[in-house]
Amino acid sequence: MADGAEAVCLTPDGKTLVVVAAEKDGGKVQVIDPLKMKITRSFAVGIAPYDVAATDSGLAFLSGGKGDWTDVAVVRLERQAVIARWGGVWTRSFLQLSADQKRLYFSTQGVSPGQIEAFVLPKSTDDKPAQYGSPARGQHALGGEFTVTSDGKYLLCKNGTVLRLSADKDSDLKYHLSLKPFLAAAVDAAAGVMLAVAPDGSLRVYSYPDFKLRATYRLAAAAYQAAFDGKQMRLYAAVLDPKGLTERPRARGVGDIHVYELKDLLVSAKK
Repeated sequence: MADGAEAVCLTPDGKTLVVVAAEKDGGKVQVIDPLKMKITRSFAVGIAPYDVAATDSGLAFLSGGKGDWTDVAVVRLERQAVIARWGGVWTRSFLQLSADQKRLYFSTQGVSPGQIEAFVLPKSTDDKPAQYGSPARGQHALGGEFTVTSDGKYLLCKNGTVLRLSADKDSDLKYHLSLKPFLAAAVDAAAGVMLAVAPDGSLRVYSYPDFKLRATYRLAAAAYQAAFDGKQMRLYAAVLDPKGLTERPRARGVGDIHVYELKDLLVSAKK
């Protein structure tokens, strides 16, 4: 694995992990087979990367981590090369692909008012992509980390703002509603549930897609990433235990994976 990795993403088909790390004179990209946990490619790029998103077709998008304004570097993983740069992006932006992999969403950090924008991915990377932003800027809290729901219908900002998504750019990124801020969220559209881990360590259970709060429960540790298996009714949470930080100060960069069986909890929450 990459030492000092800045960001990691899994392609939508689950077949490839892409890890990026900033280095002294640029950055490094590593391509990993997640089943074998084997590095298949490792190469340098002339950009200090901050975040990464990658398609099933072998393209990776890297946001820059230095300066004020920067660009998104488009990397062809098979060729191990940057093939395009798309400007007009604020430094240290967070990246996520739309569910259909036709748009790249990027979110500002450290800018007031914050904004979430989109590139419409062109058929040829030689072409400049169409770019547009959320009309909710200045009216609702935008920016910072976010996630796109697996059904591609909503974008969830960790500050609680929920935006509606659409393939039509005139209807895309429109304000939908506001939730309480969260550290991590997981949505299972088939199960009709959204799980959000609150800053106080509690687990909020919402019905989906109406985002109605159904129940709140206390977890054993604070989670910063989460994934939900609707078939098994299990929550997988990457956690940091505050007590462990005191007992193991040298391991502050290391967390644990907690697995929560939620079948009974979710059944009772729906009553």
